[in-house]
Amino acid sequence: MSAGRKYVFMVTHDVDEAILMSDRIALMTPARGAPGEIVDVKIPRPRVRAALIEDPAYLRLRAHILSFLIEGARPRRSSRRHSNQKSKEENMDRAAALEKIRGARAARGVTYEELGTAIGTKDPTYIAAALHGQHRLNADEAKKLAAAVGVDVDTRWRPPRCRSAPTSR
Repeated sequence: MSAGRKYVFMVTHDVDEAILMSDRIALMTPARGAPGEIVDVKIPRPRVRAALIEDPAYLRLRAHILSFLIEGARPRRSSRRHSNQKSKEENMDRAAALEKIRGARAARGVTYEELGTAIGTKDPTYIAAALHGQHRLNADEAKKLAAAVGVDVDTRWRPPRCRSAPTSR
């Protein structure tokens, strides 16, 4: 730390708040709360939440931080499930469905907030990240989002092992 510069140390559990307010984020490991990783936030200021929702750099950074907090401290296990053909086909089906929903959303001018109401969340960043593959939607959520933008998608994939969308506050 250089002389003359002022620093603020803030503790938050809100990833979005950390990205909006910080130039550097020190991630703590979930297991013991030990220091884990320091992430530089290279998103130009001023940062406006509404504008960041569709910013790919913001979405990548948010996904990286969430991934670290959820999985980063645990050793990754190799899984045979990911190497079999059925799993690869399911992932391609999921990607194709998300692409179709993204395209229809953009073409029809449907906002992330409007899509959020379809699955019961008021968090537009969750919808944006989910449609860009950074959160895994379950088949029911994908059907609801597809219906909200007026398209039909193949949702024969297995439900993922993850948390569901944040509920309305």
